Amino acid sequence: MLISSVFWSVSFAVSVYAQSTVVLKATRDATIDFSKHSCNNGDSACTSVTYGLDANLVTVNNWQDYQRVLVGFDLPERTIPKSCLLQVPRPLHADPKGYGLKISSTDSNWNERTVSADSKTEGTETLVGLVQVEGNKDGGSVDVTSACKSAVENDRISFVIDTTSLMVTFNSIQSKSDDLFSLIYTH
Repeated sequence: MLISSVFWSVSFAVSVYAQSTVVLKATRDATIDFSKHSCNNGDSACTSVTYGLDANLVTVNNWQDYQRVLVGFDLPERTIPKSCLLQVPRPLHADPKGYGLKISSTDSNWNERTVSADSKTEGTETLVGLVQVEGNKDGGSVDVTSACKSAVENDRISFVIDTTSLMVTFNSIQSKSDDLFSLIYTH
């Protein structure tokens, strides 16, 4: 009886404390251009241009240009995260003195082939974190657990990334680089 009791206690403790951590790479990403000027040699407003299949993601914040990065992930089905960290990769280009990023969660109702500023309007976002990086280093991780917990019903989550600097450029999925935005998802 004592052996079965000890086995049950150990088995219960393992099942209660067992957790799994997975690294999830972005499954879709795009640059969204909110700039007020014309693109394509003046043929169209920049807000209607799609950049989802470009090799780079660009976030710009200056008086004339305003571009944002949109990144989406598929979450493990029917799991509730214990922690969820957004890993910010090393940028391709950033101010050598450093850069800042503002991370907001947003809905996942978008397709990287067709998303533009016209189709993905501002205002459906919740700020989840800020990153300030010295030099041209990777941005480390941002705790986005609350956003991931809110997204478990849909098994998808998306983030809008803005710079508080002039411009920061990252690899997109289409670059075929391994240095991409990712989630460290523990459940």
